[in-house]
Amino acid sequence: MAISGMYSDYGLNGNNDYATRSRNIVQYMKDIGVEAKDIHLNSYNKVKPTADSIGVTFGWKTLSDGRILIPIAVRGANYEKEWISNVTLGNGNNNDGGEDAKGEAKGFSDSATKV
Repeated sequence: MAISGMYSDYGLNGNNDYATRSRNIVQYMKDIGVEAKDIHLNSYNKVKPTADSIGVTFGWKTLSDGRILIPIAVRGANYEKEWISNVTLGNGNNNDGGEDAKGEAKGFSDSATKV
């Protein structure tokens, strides 16, 4: 699933459409039985990556025993310096990655919130 989450270098038909570069993870989710209507890309996954973006594809399906499977894939590889803010540290105030945020780095905390 992680490999499928790595978006393709080009969108469909070789264009530069970021929204279709996630086609591998979308197909993977369909292959494991997630219906197309239950597969979602967050807004970051549809545009050119930035230092503070984190592209995510997720879906859900009900398993035969009634449990719900929620596959979540974070965009990786060929991501054009996306989420380079992952090592941004806070100053310890509020929930900015300092002590109040249970020791999380601000970049990780911000991205976890986005996911």
